[in-house]
Amino acid sequence: MWWQWLRGRRWPGGVVVFDQRGHVLLRLGREGIDGRGQDTLTGLPGRWAFEEALDRELHRIDRGGPPGCVAVLDLDEFKLFNDRYGHGAGDRLLSTVGARIATSLRTADQAARLGGDEFAVLMPATTAEEGAAAMRRLVAEIGALRVHGARPVTVSVGVAEVGSSRRGTTATVLGFADNALYYAKVHRRGGVVIARPGMMRELRAERDQLSAAARQDARTGLRNHASFEEDVARLHDQSRRAGHPYGLLMADIDHFHEYNRVHGQLAGHRALRKVGQTLTAALPGATVYRYGGEEFTALLPGARSPGDVDAAGARLVERIRDRALPHRGRPAPPEVITVTVAGVLVAPSQESTDDAVDRADRALIAGKAQGRDRYVAAPPD
Repeated sequence: MWWQWLRGRRWPGGVVVFDQRGHVLLRLGREGIDGRGQDTLTGLPGRWAFEEALDRELHRIDRGGPPGCVAVLDLDEFKLFNDRYGHGAGDRLLSTVGARIATSLRTADQAARLGGDEFAVLMPATTAEEGAAAMRRLVAEIGALRVHGARPVTVSVGVAEVGSSRRGTTATVLGFADNALYYAKVHRRGGVVIARPGMMRELRAERDQLSAAARQDARTGLRNHASFEEDVARLHDQSRRAGHPYGLLMADIDHFHEYNRVHGQLAGHRALRKVGQTLTAALPGATVYRYGGEEFTALLPGARSPGDVDAAGARLVERIRDRALPHRGRPAPPEVITVTVAGVLVAPSQESTDDAVDRADRALIAGKAQGRDRYVAAPPD
C-alpha cells in the first residue's frame, strides 16, 4: 500500500497526510513514523503526538462524546530568563514546569511540549470554563516554583473548546487557543483567557489604534516626524515610478522662543495647534506634519511645477498672518505670529528625500536671515 512505501523512506522535513475533512491520517518525521516521540528535555509527548491525540478527541466527539477543551501555556519573559541565568537554567526551568504540568493531570488528560517554552494540555469531557479553572490552579502552582533562585515563574494560558470536527480541525482548535493565549499576553499576562469570537479582530483594532497614535503628534493632532518620513519615502517612490515631481514645504514659526517666554508653555502648545490647523486648511489635498519643535512640513503630491509649490508656500505665509494670533514678544512689529516658509519641487529621479529636505531646510534658514515672515523658493542644487 502507499503508506508502506512512505513508511520505508526518510523525510527530513516531515510529512503530514490529511483526509478531506482535515483529520490527520499519517505523520512522518525525519526517522519515519515519529508520532509517538517524547520531548527529551521534559519527558512529555511532543507536538505531533499531541496533535494526534487531539485528532482522536475530535473523532470521539463526532461519535457522540461530550466536548472537551485545550489549553496552550507559554512562559512569560522566558527569553529574559535565559539571557539572565543562561540556557542551562532555562532548560531546568522548562523541565520543572513540564513535571509540574504532568503531575497536575487527570488520567484522561494529556499534556505536551509544543516547542520552545510552549506547552499544551488536552482535557476531554471538560468545558472551557472547567478547563480554565484547572489552568488557574496550575498557574498558581507554577508561580510557586523557584528555579535558580529566580523570581516567581508566571505563565499565560489560552483555552479553547474542542467540539465536533465539523466545527474545526486540529489546526483550528489550536489556533483558537493560540489566539486566546496571545490575548492573555497582551491584556492579562500571567492569567487565563478563554477563546471567544472576535478576539483577534479586537486585538488588530487595538494594534491599529496604537500604530496610528504612534504616528500622531499629541500637541497638534497632526501626523508627526516618523509619519512624515514614511509618507515622503512612499510618495517619492510613487512619483519616481510615475515619472513626475511633487512638492515639499517647510514652515517655521517666527520668534517662537520669545512667544513661549512671554505667553507661557501652555499658550505655546495652543499656538502650535492653531498654526497647524491653519496650515492644514490652507492646503487642501496636501498633508501637513509637525516636523519637530515649531517646525512643520507639508507634502504636495499634486505639484507639477515650481509655480505650484511657490503659490502654496506664499498662501501659508498669508493665511498665518491673516489669522493674527497675538505675539507680544516679537522684537519688532507686527505683533502677531508669523511663519517663514521654504518650498522645493522634488524630482525623484534626480535627488533623494534627504537631499530634498536638506535643500528646503537651507532655504528656510536663508529666509530667516532675510527677515522672516516670508516665502523662499529653494534654489536647485
